[in-house]
Amino acid sequence: MSREASRKTFSVPANDLLRRVPAWECHVHTLFSDGRDGILDCAARARDLGLTRIIFTEHTEPWKARTPGWFKEYAAQVHEAARLHAGALEVFLGLEAPATDLRDGLDLSAEMRAAADCILGTAHRYPGLEGRRVRDLSPAECIELEFETLKALARNPGIDAIAHLGGTCGLYCAAFPEDLAAEVIRMAAQNGIAIELNSRYHQPIGRMLDLCVQAGARVTIGSDAHSLDEIGTAFAALLAALAKEPS
Repeated sequence: MSREASRKTFSVPANDLLRRVPAWECHVHTLFSDGRDGILDCAARARDLGLTRIIFTEHTEPWKARTPGWFKEYAAQVHEAARLHAGALEVFLGLEAPATDLRDGLDLSAEMRAAADCILGTAHRYPGLEGRRVRDLSPAECIELEFETLKALARNPGIDAIAHLGGTCGLYCAAFPEDLAAEVIRMAAQNGIAIELNSRYHQPIGRMLDLCVQAGARVTIGSDAHSLDEIGTAFAALLAALAKEPS
């Protein structure tokens, strides 16, 4: 499947969520990196919750892996979960890959790129840090580096969606400005790249949805789940947010 085709498979127009929220979980971490549970348990949890899709999106950075050479076993377990739940739950092999430069670089091996159904691009350790940590940046520096990294991702032909837009900046330094978020969303929409609605970092999640609707963007639904009890929280948050909207 081409990247362009996969973008449409793993995302929906933001405006569609105003009518129906698909029961998806598109951002899950497991024991292969910094999650607390295994792939089969996570898939079973998603099915028990009545979700119709789960995408495992393990971190690609080598320093986040629990064991070296993890990828083959990760892929095998995702495929086994897909077999076990065929007809009841769609299970896909995804990855969360950080930008490594301000062009189209991703921390992603050729093997990973070829095998992945879905790739989330993300701003983690910003390009240009030059040995510094994100938490040591001034708010102004952090916002600028997040913005430049996100703009590169919004142009990156190798990804399906941008994960937790503004999340790294908000976690370590300062709230990411809404006007800059809107600019990134517009750029991504122009290039057919989806925006993740992330219940961990986008609070209230309804405001991020509003920005995506205004830009005509496509969206994915991701909890950034690291444990069984976090699976499905983005789906639930969107349902709750839309229930509060005036009719």
